[in-house]
Amino acid sequence: MDKEIKAFFLRIVNTIAVILLWLFINMALGLKLRMAEIGSHISWINWLFYIWALLTGIAVIFYVKRLWRNKIKLPY
Repeated sequence: MDKEIKAFFLRIVNTIAVILLWLFINMALGLKLRMAEIGSHISWINWLFYIWALLTGIAVIFYVKRLWRNKIKLPY
């Protein structure tokens, strides 16, 4: 297989893996540990969860943009 095609497919797999990992972590924190549920009032744990989700979401977006903009040399 050509190296460029292999690098392209690895970028696709890397993008999907990073986004799914981010989603699974946030689902586990939000749904399983009930950090996303707002009861009668918003608590500090809700603030912590939503700030975490926002900041890590922004980090994932920047990572994926950098991965696709630059021709990063993948180790494979």
